[in-house]
Amino acid sequence: MKLGRSLALAGVVLAVTAMASPGCGNSGLVGGSCASGLTNCSNICIDLQVAQYNCGRCGHVCSNGLACIRGKCGGLDENTGGGGYGGSGGGAGNGGTNNGGATNGGSSGTDSGEVDACTPPYNDALHCGNCTTVCPSETVCAPASGSYECRPSCEPPLHNCGGTCADLNSDPANCGNCGVSCPSGACQAGACVGVQPGHFVAICMNYLTAPGPQPTLLLSNSIFLPRVPNVRILAYDQYIDPLVGNQVDATIAAEAAKLGQQFSISRVTDSLDVPTRLNKSNYDVFLVYEQPKAPPSELSNIGSLWASSLESFSYAGGVIVMLDGGQGVREMTQLFTATRLFPVNDEVGLSSGTYLATRVLGDQVATRMTTQFPCQNDTCVFETSLTPDANTTFVITEPATIIGAPRPVVVHITRIAPQP
Repeated sequence: MKLGRSLALAGVVLAVTAMASPGCGNSGLVGGSCASGLTNCSNICIDLQVAQYNCGRCGHVCSNGLACIRGKCGGLDENTGGGGYGGSGGGAGNGGTNNGGATNGGSSGTDSGEVDACTPPYNDALHCGNCTTVCPSETVCAPASGSYECRPSCEPPLHNCGGTCADLNSDPANCGNCGVSCPSGACQAGACVGVQPGHFVAICMNYLTAPGPQPTLLLSNSIFLPRVPNVRILAYDQYIDPLVGNQVDATIAAEAAKLGQQFSISRVTDSLDVPTRLNKSNYDVFLVYEQPKAPPSELSNIGSLWASSLESFSYAGGVIVMLDGGQGVREMTQLFTATRLFPVNDEVGLSSGTYLATRVLGDQVATRMTTQFPCQNDTCVFETSLTPDANTTFVITEPATIIGAPRPVVVHITRIAPQP
């Protein structure tokens, strides 16, 4: 009897070994243990993430030809897999029935303890939108049209660089390709560029009405800060009042004619296009009209999207001019702040005819300006924590007669890249 039982047990072990082999890798035991990532199943080293006959745990068989994906049959939890293979005296296949079933690691044939985890809302990478959709790597399961779908982990124009979403056109740490760092700290159009001072000018006037001579000088002095024969302007107009855009363009043209200055204006209507189009090779100035028709909170989102591109553009010598008149959605201040160019808490409107003060006549933006002049409609002051310093000038402010430090109407910031 002992000999017969020994032969029977040997037969079971051989059968287990033969059945386990289709799901194992090529690595056997090394020095009594499996290599990292593999599991000892009946003295065979198994990758439980992909083994059809040992899926997720030793002896769990994927039925109906389902592939083992990330340790789950078909990428799902299933409760109808084959039985476990016992270590000593355990049943195999359907669990066996000797003396009450499997022993020391065998199972009873069905995985009664396993629960199908595929339940709504189907919002994880293994069950995205439904029970069977498994998101590939480099994607995430994200909300879409009332359900969920696999989407890129970084939305265009951003790319996934080691888990960080980077704009390859302007990110100095990932310039052109992930991991390409610019010694200058400036990346434009996917290429590292040299560093030279740029400029940012914020003007709390929207130029909806025809401006007087002093507001005209403010705008033209800002736009023509680049000392080049033909100033190339990229102007953002997605949520503007068309009357404002036309009046601003006409004001620039009138002053350019007096100066004999050449210029061109190209408009960009989609905020998503700005990071790819704006580079110093193609444009000298980025002009942002007031955007009174923007949806609530949209300008803050746009500012975050643009921040890296505007930083690189200005560090390469570009000029950025943004206009605000406190109209419509009144969220231009959020755009200023989100771009990291100019922190602004709020803007406060001024009465038409209030006299403004030119504080620094030697600043380039104040060229040919008078010491004071009456403001026009839609003029405002910025509420900001920023203070003047060597690179920051409050060019125009509210009257000096007010109590406390006068708030700025026009701010000029010289943009110098930090040294690596």
